[in-house]
Amino acid sequence: MSVVRTGETETDREMLKWNKPYRFVPFPAMLYRGRLETDGKITVETQIVQSESEQLLAIGAGWMNGPDLAKARVEASENDISQAAAEAAAAAVKMSGKAQRERAARDADTHRQLTD
Repeated sequence: MSVVRTGETETDREMLKWNKPYRFVPFPAMLYRGRLETDGKITVETQIVQSESEQLLAIGAGWMNGPDLAKARVEASENDISQAAAEAAAAAVKMSGKAQRERAARDADTHRQLTD
């Protein structure tokens, strides 16, 4: 059995106010940014923008339109760093003994991959 809202009661007036046909509204919109934690896990931060200009500014600052895109961007960045670190390590083999010891000491000071 269906319920007919006539607008005669307070509940009916409130329901009629909210029961409207769907209309797409682009803003506010949610944006996402991935962040690499110290334990190596990727977390996703969120931000809400209220207009297209805010959205364009946020996208320019590294925010993405979806959480999967945000995670993929962090992973791609880390892969680029890994590649550069591997190339630097391969080039280090050709360095002098003193330079290799300095590089080893610098590498021991951090858990991050060094690219130069």
